[in-house]
Order: sequence, then C-alpha cells, then structure tokens
Amino acid sequence: MALSIKAEPLFEIGSITVTNSLLSGALVAICLILFFVIYQKNLKLLPTKFQLFIEWVIESIYSLCKDVLGKESAVKLFPIIFTFFTFIIISNWFGLLPFVGSVGTAKHSKGEGGLHIPTIVLGGEQNFFEINSKTEIKPYFRSSSADLNFTIALAIISFLLIQFSALKGAGFHYLGKYFDYRVKIGKGLAMLGVPFMFLINFFWKTLELVLEFSKILSFSFRLFGNIFAGEVLLLVITSLTFGLLTLPFIGFEIFVGFIQAIVFIFLTMVFIKVSVEAH
Repeated sequence: MALSIKAEPLFEIGSITVTNSLLSGALVAICLILFFVIYQKNLKLLPTKFQLFIEWVIESIYSLCKDVLGKESAVKLFPIIFTFFTFIIISNWFGLLPFVGSVGTAKHSKGEGGLHIPTIVLGGEQNFFEINSKTEIKPYFRSSSADLNFTIALAIISFLLIQFSALKGAGFHYLGKYFDYRVKIGKGLAMLGVPFMFLINFFWKTLELVLEFSKILSFSFRLFGNIFAGEVLLLVITSLTFGLLTLPFIGFEIFVGFIQAIVFIFLTMVFIKVSVEAH
C-alpha cells in the first residue's frame, strides 16, 4: 500500500481540474453561504436557543478580535476574520463526516482504459491506498484542510491581509523594515566601517524579508499537518481496532479542528497588530 498526500482529480471544467478537496471546499462554501442567508432572514426579536448560540459564537470571535486589534480595527477586519474562522473550522470538521473518504470510485486497471465502478470504501481516508495492483480507490470527497493547496491559498490571503493592514496603518514607512539600507556615516576613521555596517544592514533586512514570507509556510503547514495527521491517525486506529476505539479519537479531532481555526485567526490578528504598532 502507498500513502499519498495529494488530492485526486475528479473531472475537468475547461482548463480547470476539479479535485475531491476542491469539490469539498466548494460544498462547504455553498453550505455556509446558504446557512447565513437563511439565518439572517429568520432572525427573531425574541431569539431561539439556536439563534442565541450563533450570536454567542459571533460575539466571542468579535470580542477576541477587539481585544487583539482594538475596537477601530476590529470593526473593519472582523468580517474577514470571522469568514476565516467559519470556513476553516467547517472544512476541518467536514473531513470527519462518514461519507468523506469512504464513498468513491474504484478503478480497475484490467483491460484498456480501465473500468470505473462506483463503490463504498470503508475505513476512512482510503483515497491514500491502493487496494491491490489492479484496483485504485478515488473518493469523491476529501477534507480541504488536508490538501496543502487549500492551506497555502488561505495562508497567502492571510499574508496579503497582514501586509495591506500594515501599509494602511503605518504607510510606506512599513517598507523601511525590509528595504531601508541606509547607515549613519561618521567622520574620520568611523567612515571605514560604513561598508561593513551596510553589509550587516543588508543582511538583517534580507533576513526580515525572508522571515515575513516564512509566515506563509508557517500558516499553511501548521493547518495542513494537524488535519492530515489527524485523518491518518483515525485511519490507523480504525484499522487496528476495527472501529471500536474510533469514536474517542473523533472527539479529539473535533477539538483539534476548533483549535486550529482559532490559532489561524489569532496569529493573523497578532501579526497585523505587531506590523502596525512596530512602525
């Protein structure tokens, strides 16, 4: 059996290849949009318990946003921060649903072109395994958070949000953190140290720039690693215990999915705060 971390292609729309993780992400996005549209239209002056719960979630994330960024910035950035949170947490939990990774197509390579047979694959993320040399499983759905392309895309959006917020808050002085190579020119013998100080300054600014871009790797691999590792853990536990001990680990993965969503938005807000206040 071979383990693969890439998402499997399902079909193509023009030049766009739709993978099972992309299909899952689109389904999560559509469900979230429909949910909040229906929720908004059914708001009541005397709220139900469900409405109170949703309002509590929204107020909790807003309070966190206000505590980290301040009230003025929180009002402006809360919509995208809350979108990050809901999209990531639902994507994380989507991968724990019974049909994700277990309903797909078995491709039997016997004969020319092979034979595609819809089948139900038991045991979790079986898309990573070849049943034998003649059969390959391709599930219809896979958790988007277990696809590195998805987490890198979120990380890039977060990175651009951080840079935009820093530029808006500190102006072009913010760029001096990475591109200001000026050194103080002394008199007499002190002038001999100018080239050396310039090289140190150049190295330091370059290091700052590399560290800034490393946030993309930090964001993406943290989310991807935790979710992918959790799905592999569930698969191993299910295989070893025949599903008898899977339920406690599913509960643990629900908690991990929540924590990873909180960590993602919290780090985004902290980096925004640090970038603005440092200048």
